[in-house]
Amino acid sequence: MCALLGGNKADSDIYENGNFATIYLSPANYHRIHMPCDGTLVKTVHVPGKLFPVGSRNISNMPNLYTVNERLVCFFDTDVGPMAVVMVGAALVGSINTTWGGTVVRRKGIETLNYDGDNQYKFKRGDEIGYFKYGSTVIVLWAKDHGQLAEDLEHLTEVKFGRSLIVEKKD
Repeated sequence: MCALLGGNKADSDIYENGNFATIYLSPANYHRIHMPCDGTLVKTVHVPGKLFPVGSRNISNMPNLYTVNERLVCFFDTDVGPMAVVMVGAALVGSINTTWGGTVVRRKGIETLNYDGDNQYKFKRGDEIGYFKYGSTVIVLWAKDHGQLAEDLEHLTEVKFGRSLIVEKKD
């Protein structure tokens, strides 16, 4: 978990034993990323890496694929608690783009940007937050005891715009 989110243990501890959804975007899919719930951007971490393919064959045969590939980790404060959206680059992905910063510039080192005060971005459920110029994978994580996956969300469920991923945790 720590490596996926950029290597900061304090960032990753929040999500240990929490919920997550991994959404693979094939070349035939829609490549825009939308907020699953209302939230405020707190921080981004750009982690440079490789651009290996992320299809099912590679996922099965390449351990830690998502931690080897380039990615942009976006941390949000939401009504259901902390949430991280990880935009994972892959083979043939020209770039990762965000609505607040444009195209993420590939670099050699990790870059962390904090968003607060006048430099804050608030999003409503369904707002576009980014896109890939081709396809790849998005991983969404929620902190333990802060929301749960929608009950009808199962392995290999096709995710379309407007589909609920997270619901408030029921006691």
